[in-house]
Amino acid sequence: MNLKTELLKFFYEYPGESFNAKQIYSKTQLKNQIHLEQIFQALKELANEGELIQQTTSKFSLNIVGKTFEATVEDIQLEHYETWVNVLAERVYVPISNKYFLMVGDKVIIKILEQKLRYSYGELVEWLEGEKRSFVGKIIKDTNRIFFVPDDKKIPWEYDITSKVKREEIGKKAYAKLVVNQNGNPELEIIKILGDPGNHQTEIHSIIYEFGLLEGFSDEAIKEAEELPEKIPAEEYQKRKDFRIIPTITIDPEDAKDFDDALSLQILENGNYEVGVHIADVSYYVKMGSILDQEAYQKATSVYLVDRTIPMLPEKISNFLCSLRPNEDKLAFSAVFELDKNGKIINEWFGRTIIHSMKRFTYEEAQAILENSDGEWSEFLKTLNILAYALRNKRFKNGSINFESEEIRFKLDENNKPIKIMPKVRKDAHKLIEDFMLLANQRVCRLIAKSKKIPMVFRAHDQPQQDKLLDLKNFLETLGYHLDLSNEKAFRKTLGQINQKIEGTPLGDLVANIAIRSMAKAVYQPENIGHYALAFDHYTHFTSPIRRYPDLMVHRILQQFLENPKKILYEEEQLKKMCKHCSLQEKKASDAERASIKYKLVEYSSDYVGQIVEGTISGVTGWGFYVQMLDIRAEGLVSIRNLKDDNYFYDEKNFCILGRKTQKRFQLGDKVKVKILKTDIQHRTIDLELVSSEKYGNYEKVENFEFFKGNKNSKRSSRKKTKGSKK
Repeated sequence: MNLKTELLKFFYEYPGESFNAKQIYSKTQLKNQIHLEQIFQALKELANEGELIQQTTSKFSLNIVGKTFEATVEDIQLEHYETWVNVLAERVYVPISNKYFLMVGDKVIIKILEQKLRYSYGELVEWLEGEKRSFVGKIIKDTNRIFFVPDDKKIPWEYDITSKVKREEIGKKAYAKLVVNQNGNPELEIIKILGDPGNHQTEIHSIIYEFGLLEGFSDEAIKEAEELPEKIPAEEYQKRKDFRIIPTITIDPEDAKDFDDALSLQILENGNYEVGVHIADVSYYVKMGSILDQEAYQKATSVYLVDRTIPMLPEKISNFLCSLRPNEDKLAFSAVFELDKNGKIINEWFGRTIIHSMKRFTYEEAQAILENSDGEWSEFLKTLNILAYALRNKRFKNGSINFESEEIRFKLDENNKPIKIMPKVRKDAHKLIEDFMLLANQRVCRLIAKSKKIPMVFRAHDQPQQDKLLDLKNFLETLGYHLDLSNEKAFRKTLGQINQKIEGTPLGDLVANIAIRSMAKAVYQPENIGHYALAFDHYTHFTSPIRRYPDLMVHRILQQFLENPKKILYEEEQLKKMCKHCSLQEKKASDAERASIKYKLVEYSSDYVGQIVEGTISGVTGWGFYVQMLDIRAEGLVSIRNLKDDNYFYDEKNFCILGRKTQKRFQLGDKVKVKILKTDIQHRTIDLELVSSEKYGNYEKVENFEFFKGNKNSKRSSRKKTKGSKK
């Protein structure tokens, strides 16, 4: 073994950190092969040779001066006194070059010029690629020049487009893209004028373009859909298991048009229950490799904005052929379970079926029957609910984590202006559907995964990182709750207990959001690592192929498995690429949905400008704290620069804004009263002013702040906009 080589390998894994010999000794396998003194001597020799830098008497770090690294732009600051791009975890600062219009997320190659203990300096060698080179913004006129100003505040540049727009386009919102010109430099090209800022259609289309959503279908795809037969061929009745005489229902939102899941129930002679989870058989109509299939894959998911749905499949498929509408024979793919009264699985069967839904319930209708215990379907729904409770209790007993944040929908007037906010209240009718969908997803996955030979689409949710759990623990302790991290069982138990105490309260929504953020993100992948939050060893998505492409893939894999358990449908590398694409599209859709909700919340809040409302501090940052307003449901910012009674700073460790002199705290969970100062629909932001604050925990109560004008001691953090092409 070459000791110096092993040490350099170690330091290249931690290029921005410094270590002493004892730390290296404990972090590597060297302690089993060599003495501590030998490590220290080798470190000194490497420092003398210029490979390492001796930071202190005993600590060493990698000498990165003169070396080049591939890096990701993490931060861009354009203040006149700090013109640097922050890349790499080691905080290497690089002078900004507007030649490339660098943006957060860009991949670059940098060369290190100077190395210091806390940060280093470098130069940009090459721009490799950018994640986001197209964006939405506003066309503005400044003196004699015309500029494009991106809506996204993370994009620091303004682009000179004087020669590229018409006079009547000034003031409009537009969609633009950075392209490389003949000189090899990027320049902005206006792709589409979207309309007037603040107009509903303009803002919704801004969101659609901002997140790169795909609207509509090609003529070829529409033609392919229209040619699909509306009548089920006679031979399909012979091939499939017939469930048409079994009592079957659907339960969906009132405004739903695609019913992709149904439940059947019958009591068997032995006293057990047979529950059928029937899912629309989209794979029968959408064949692999078809135009419909290709376009569905590109979208990967349906998107639900506040005023519209952008479907993954054409309306004929999603709303008619594959919608399990009442009183119609429909093709389904089913997971059928024999359950005892405790929800234990006695037998299970999977396969293609013919079903006939006998009743379409809204969630509200089903819930009314469950609560009042009357009606023709009362016993049917009550039995399903009892079995769902048994499944749910078993899941929670096994450690399933069930934090849910509040969802809302809007009532819009004829001009698409929000006139009412309606929280989505989850009751037993919602939960029983979810419990049986979870069961089907879990058992389908388990069936295929146990073969260990068939590449499969897993819905994977990794374990949370320890540092994030520690942050969650520290945050909960500031609210007076103890989270036990001594072992996984204790963690799941105490987190569940905290959830039960605060569920349904404003604090519950806050804790749910922070707990969810502390967890890893669920993704699609061909590697099975289980689903941490659900506490399932096997989990996939099988139950929504109308709106999720991975579910369609799982249907195909399952059918192939049932026909020939040894035949592979998707090769692993192909599956990995497809899963990654679907995960990315899912994130885009989720971000767009949140953006459309935020837009309508800001618009709704505009009617309350000047009013004082109650809220809860929902976020704390270096520039202020965010407040979730209780009745309006929107989130706004109280800027740190507007807290004039002290010089406040962000105390990251304690999740609070802290006054240097008064030691006043503003922390997550605090109840506050705020005045709505201003709303900005274009940027989807709300500015607030603090009126009073009441501590959630044991801190002092603070009321009636005096706001002194012109306080020179208040710390302000402003960002000076730089005209990219004006420089």
